[in-house]
Amino acid sequence: TKNRTISEISDYIINKMLFIFNKEKTESFGDFSTSKLSKELFKEKLISNLSFFKQITAKSIFETINLSYAQALNINLENIRLIFEHSHNYPYRVKEKFNDYPSAKFIHMMREPKSNIYSYFTLYKANNILTADNWLKIYNSLICAIKDIKENTKNKNYLVLKLENLHTNPKETMINVAKFLNITFNSKY
Repeated sequence: TKNRTISEISDYIINKMLFIFNKEKTESFGDFSTSKLSKELFKEKLISNLSFFKQITAKSIFETINLSYAQALNINLENIRLIFEHSHNYPYRVKEKFNDYPSAKFIHMMREPKSNIYSYFTLYKANNILTADNWLKIYNSLICAIKDIKENTKNKNYLVLKLENLHTNPKETMINVAKFLNITFNSKY
């Protein structure tokens, strides 16, 4: 972000988030839907909110995206206790996030490694990019993830959730998630 204008940064963020502005695909989040999100209004809020920061950091961008998103959809954040983020950069960035938000709780949802490897295999094969170099990247990525997960689990605010457990025992798994987040479990959801 060095030497970039706020408008350039906002364009970069919006380009990374283009899936949100795809009107053909509508995802629901609580009482609102992303189909109601105006790209122009979101960008306006994003530029306005970014201008309050003296220095643009990963933390300021994360906070600005969430605030701008809520403002563009006219959501009052005063009563919001939880913000959920889905990222494929974890567990690699968890230490950084713990520094930014020491009381935050992180749930790392992971698949059984063999299933993960098989998914990569079929994806790479279907796209005709199944090479030894790509296999080495997958292997290194999994080794790094396992190492980082082991390190992160030392923190009481980090929970590893196996995707297979969510499928085979959903109620018990979600009860444990609710306990971890210190919220009441509701079987209706």
